[in-house]
Amino acid sequence: MGKSTFCAGLFGGNVLFLDTEQGTRNLDRYCVAVSSWWDFIAAVEALHREEHAYQCVAVDTVDALRDLCIRAVCEKMQIPDISHPKFSSHGRGWGQVNQRFSDGIKLLFSGAWGVVFVGHEKTEERTPDGRLITIDENYKGPRVLKAVPSLSNRQRLMISGLSDIILRAGIDGDRRVLTSAPSETVEAGDRSGILPPVFDMDPEVYTEFFRAAMRAEGSKKAQ
Repeated sequence: MGKSTFCAGLFGGNVLFLDTEQGTRNLDRYCVAVSSWWDFIAAVEALHREEHAYQCVAVDTVDALRDLCIRAVCEKMQIPDISHPKFSSHGRGWGQVNQRFSDGIKLLFSGAWGVVFVGHEKTEERTPDGRLITIDENYKGPRVLKAVPSLSNRQRLMISGLSDIILRAGIDGDRRVLTSAPSETVEAGDRSGILPPVFDMDPEVYTEFFRAAMRAEGSKKAQ
């Protein structure tokens, strides 16, 4: 879809990629390879500590970052993976994952730069009124497939709560587009109120919406 390429064109290219999937090798941009949770924390701490010109940090992908967080918790618990009984006992493992992941994301957000998360998606079955249909539920009514970020609900809600804009990349005919408007089939959102519901997946097109809004605001003040 070109999600990473889109992010690389934001902020005039002053974007640092925290690459958790080694998917940015072909991009002519600044990247830090993140192969462990500790690599992520070290990179964020360096951004806070050292002088730099980055205006945005892109985590590519946040799904892989969550997996690195899980691995770090398993290592701390001295277990091979989440299938071990010790991990699920009284919710101990997931509790540590959620806390560590939350602390790391909040540290990233506390800097003087923009933050972009690139992620994968999954589809969920929901009722027409938006309620999630669980696997063990004997539901016989109509179903709606909704595309949502593939993070677990706890982590998804945390990042959604911190984010001003949630965009979904897709195809419309021969165009690659971004959707900013939520619907019964797509999770998206725009708290700024500036973006149209659907627009071309182009960083210059995206940025121009905000430039135009700033120019309009400046004209109002001048009057």
